Amino acid sequence: MKFLSTHQYKVVDVNKALVKFRKLMDERNKDPDKYPKIISGPYTLGDHDSLGVIKAFTIHEVDDPKQLLRLVNWFTPEISWKFTPIFESELTIPLWVEMKPLG
Repeated sequence: MKFLSTHQYKVVDVNKALVKFRKLMDERNKDPDKYPKIISGPYTLGDHDSLGVIKAFTIHEVDDPKQLLRLVNWFTPEISWKFTPIFESELTIPLWVEMKPLG
């Protein structure tokens, strides 16, 4: 399943987060099924707030929810996460029409 993974971190934690990110890429190369697959991103949004919080997002694909939990645990406490499932329209539209027939 695909997820829009939104994350945020403080400017003061950028270096710590980057070190963790590099180590995670090494871990992912050793065991690709342990962590979510990156489909797109990460991308940084250009609306940093006055408190020095940076917002970003990545599109991940997972086969097992434990992959997301491992990702969160890896980056805690530097990065906080929110995961929103992404449903492809080829799935959602027929299901909508099945449940709510067009009149």
